[in-house]
Amino acid sequence: MLVGYPIAYFIAVRAGRYAGLLLALLLIPFWIDFIVRMSAWMVLLGRNGTINSALLGLGFIEQPIRMIGTYPAVLVGMLYAFLPTTVLPIHAALNGLDKRLLEAADDLGATPLQSFWRVTFPLSLPGVMAAILFVFVPAMGVYAIPVLLGGGKSIILGNLIVQLFLDFRNMPLGAAVSVVLLAISSVIIVGYMRVLRSVEEARA
Repeated sequence: MLVGYPIAYFIAVRAGRYAGLLLALLLIPFWIDFIVRMSAWMVLLGRNGTINSALLGLGFIEQPIRMIGTYPAVLVGMLYAFLPTTVLPIHAALNGLDKRLLEAADDLGATPLQSFWRVTFPLSLPGVMAAILFVFVPAMGVYAIPVLLGGGKSIILGNLIVQLFLDFRNMPLGAAVSVVLLAISSVIIVGYMRVLRSVEEARA
């Protein structure tokens, strides 16, 4: 959200005629197979990869930094994978915002920051909640990113369930963790529906 909301806000409010181009650039990587994109990150983050080579060439480091097989690498991969899923629903909510409300807030003496917190952000909450739903639920069950970029050492629920079933043959515990994952997902979905309903009632 900290990365996706500013991007969505810039595209919807500030980008003007370049909004369509920026959205296209955001979506172009998704025309490439997921495994290919993650393999590209392995090249970028590898010990002899592009990032280490650039840092060595600029003199910022004296020896390559180990990035593959660490939790930050998993976070980078997940941020890259789910960023468009965060930006698009927020952009849709912001793009449908009635600009007259912002003009009214300005006429009533609100500062830009006050207009954002009291008008823009509350009206974009359906998009924010949709982004949370579309990202958090699949992110809990993601399997390929921790394996490819984390070397299987960074454990999140998705690959934990796979390990419990296939590596440890502990089917009861694997089933229990799966039920927990399902329960958390259900709570998130119910919370989203309630927030959306309350926002619609407030608008009415």
